[in-house]
This record gives sequence, structure tokens and C-alpha cells, in this order.
Amino acid sequence: MRTMSVNETNSVKPSSSSTDVAASSITESNFDDEARRTFESWFEKYKDMFQSDFSQFDGAWKFRLLLRELGKAEHGRFTNFVLPKLPRDLGFADTVKTPARIFGYLAFFGCVARQHPVVWIPVDKCSALVSVLSNAIESSDQRISLAAMESVGHIAASADGRKLLRTHLAPTGRLKLLLVKLGRFVQNSETFILLRSVDCVADFLTRPAVLFNTLEAEEQAQISLEWAALIGQPEDSNHAGIESRRSAKILLKRLITLATNPFPDMRLAALRTIRSMATQPWGVRLFLDQPGCMEYLLNRKTEVGLPEVSQLMQTKYDIVKNILTTMDFYKTCEVPEFHVHLRPEQLACLKLYIKEGVWGAQQAQATIAMQSG
Repeated sequence: MRTMSVNETNSVKPSSSSTDVAASSITESNFDDEARRTFESWFEKYKDMFQSDFSQFDGAWKFRLLLRELGKAEHGRFTNFVLPKLPRDLGFADTVKTPARIFGYLAFFGCVARQHPVVWIPVDKCSALVSVLSNAIESSDQRISLAAMESVGHIAASADGRKLLRTHLAPTGRLKLLLVKLGRFVQNSETFILLRSVDCVADFLTRPAVLFNTLEAEEQAQISLEWAALIGQPEDSNHAGIESRRSAKILLKRLITLATNPFPDMRLAALRTIRSMATQPWGVRLFLDQPGCMEYLLNRKTEVGLPEVSQLMQTKYDIVKNILTTMDFYKTCEVPEFHVHLRPEQLACLKLYIKEGVWGAQQAQATIAMQSG
């Protein structure tokens, strides 16, 4: 059976021996959910290779290489359950017979689409991947919906991916239910779904690592605010009639509640998402406006005695560091709602926190004293 073709007629073919060596170094992908061997973790090992060593080749060539490295069982499941009828056209939207078995594939395609979002989630034509994601999001099985959300979250890691997703995730887009449904999961769901949902929110709020100018930074901040508003939107409200910052504030309040609960894994997930929010200027403004938020973030004693204390303390430190970085990053921003103003004493307090380090001056002094003894 022929595996797949995506614009094959114009594909660039590899020719260099160095490329052959690099391609041959990719090991076979074998899926084992219990052992946490997923397509996502497998692809993570080789993403730099696809970005650098194979940068001269188009998406079709890269995708065929990925499929070639699927294990025998994985390739069989892929062709039988994902592409049994129209492999060359990615026509698997209507042919997935056992949805519970597509978790790994959704993550896999999310990673692939992150590299070439314009190929996989175009806004000017029908996309098979978007159709599959839409169907999965609408599923009554929360696990399937969440897997699709996480897949889209992978795509949201890049600035280009976010620009395309802005259309798909809009109230009139194919994936319009995603953020609202994700918000429902964050507000009320079983622990397993809640943990993953909170982590997923972070993917949609984090500022992309590469932004080329102030205008792009402002656009990305606006996109993340729109998404935060949809996630935080009250269940009984009409989004068109509720102001974005108000909805985003509801989301922040929920995250603070989770970040101060007694369960360390939930606490850590919430803090990681607050850390993502701290990369956005509107997020920093919400921190300053939310009573008790900054006091909690600057209080090192709140995590003492918890099993994950090191990770929790480091994450809170990262949040404060992100606040200062975001202030500096957007200091020339011309959008009024993205201006961050701190009183001199507030700024001094944040800088002192960073200067004293993760554990603070007293902890550092105690460590030195112990070492001296």
C-alpha cells in the first residue's frame, strides 16, 4: 500500500550523503502509552534534525520520512484506523473506527503541524487535519477532546501557527468549541483531565519564543488575550457581551485557587500556567490588579513542606522573572491595555526577589553556614 502523498509532484528529493546519514540515524517509533513512549516524545528527539539538517526539503518529503520510521505495528494501526481509504489525501476524517486509539496520532500530527502550520492548518482551504481535530473536540469522550486540544496546543507554540489558529479558534472558526470546552475542563473535571487541561492552557498563553518586532509582539499579545478570554468565559455568558480582560481575570482567579490548594501536582500545573500568563503584558496587569496575587507569588513560605517544593519554588521564581522580562519587552508598546506600570517600590521588590534567588537570602546564608561548618 502506498503510504501518503502531500504535494508529491513538487517534492524536493534528498541528494547529499550527510542527509542520508542523518535520516538513517532516526530510530523506529514504537508506541507504548503505559511506558510513556508516544509519538510526541519520539518526535521531540528529532525535531532539531528536521529543522536544521532537513531544512532544504519540503514538508511532503519530511512527512514521508516520518511515516517511514513508524514501527510495523504503528504503521499498521495508522493505515487501518487512520487512513484506510484515501491515504494520499489524508482522508481519515470519516474513517476512524476506534477514536480511543488516535491519542498518539493526534499528538504526532500536532508536532508535525507545528513545523509547517501553513501546510497542515491553512485557512483558505479545507484541511483534513482541522476536520479531524474538530470532530475530536466535539467528542463526548473528554479524553479524546483533550487529546485534540493538546495537539492544537503544540501548533500554538509558533507565531505562525498562532496566527492561523486565530482564525480556526474564532467564534466562527472550525475549532470554535476548543477554548470554551477547555475552559469547562479547567473549571470542573476529574483530577486527571483537570491536570492536563491546566497544562494545556499554558500552551495557548505562552508568548512565542521568536518575535521579530513590536507590532508582531502586540499582535501575539492580543491573540493570547482573546484565547484567555474564551477559556475564562463564564458558562452562562455570551462572549460577545463580556469584556476580554474580565474573562481572563476569571481564568486567573481559578488558576490562583488551584495554585494554593494542598495537592502539589495540581499546584505545580497551575503555577506553570501562571508562568505562561506572565509572558503577556495583559497577564502582568491582571496580577497587579488581582488582590493577594503578587503577595502570594513573592511569599516563599507558602510552598515549604510540600513534596514538590523545589519545583514549586523554581516556578514561582520564573514567574517573577517573566514579569520583569515582559515589562521590558513591551515597554515601547503603543497599545494602552498592554502598558505595565509599576510603582518604584513594587519594581524594587521584584528585583530584590530575583537578586536573592529561588530560596531567598536567608536560605542562601543558611546553606553557606552549613557548608562552612
